[in-house]
Amino acid sequence: SQTDLFGNSNMANKFETIHRQIDELENKLGKHVVYLASSSNAIKNKRKGKFRLIMCGITGFIGSGDRGDLEEMIAAIKYRGPDDTGVFLTDGVGLAHARLSVIDLSQQGHQPMFNDDKSVGLIFNGEIYNFKKLRERLVRRGYKFKSNTDTEAIIRLYEDICEDCFKELDGMFAIGLYDFKQKKLILARDRMGKKPLYWGIFGGTLMFASELKALLKHPLFE
Repeated sequence: SQTDLFGNSNMANKFETIHRQIDELENKLGKHVVYLASSSNAIKNKRKGKFRLIMCGITGFIGSGDRGDLEEMIAAIKYRGPDDTGVFLTDGVGLAHARLSVIDLSQQGHQPMFNDDKSVGLIFNGEIYNFKKLRERLVRRGYKFKSNTDTEAIIRLYEDICEDCFKELDGMFAIGLYDFKQKKLILARDRMGKKPLYWGIFGGTLMFASELKALLKHPLFE
């Protein structure tokens, strides 16, 4: 029961109230609606009558692989980000992203995202709670922003203080950042490990993803 699930009847009552409000809204709209719960990144699909996890997804590789491989990898976790898909591949560097638009809904939030001279590319799953404060600080230091995303704040912070930028992030995140000048891939994950990030090296190729099913699509994965 919901009382057992949440451990107390008060929480169960709140849960029932939320469901009633959802039902009332659906009746008014008269169509199938999907709801986002930002605190848990879950949506309720009323037509199917169940909850399904949904959030952004990232994947990529450094080494062998073609665009088709990368597209299959991100397609395997496309359900995590139904709003947009981005695929980038050059000189053995592959980055792909399935986007759930939350903060900046415009195309300015498209990923992979790059800095001005294309020397830094980034894919990101999660949310940075203090990105507005970081952004304000970076603006004072002369950095200009093209979007209202927390993703761009990470890129600008990396430009400013390099790898120390991850110490400044307050949030939940899984990040793949490639520095083209240094020819270096950086994989970063929040301290509590809330956002998943799997990686491995197979046949001399490093590959990573939000879920193992994406790695399975690379031909070198074993």
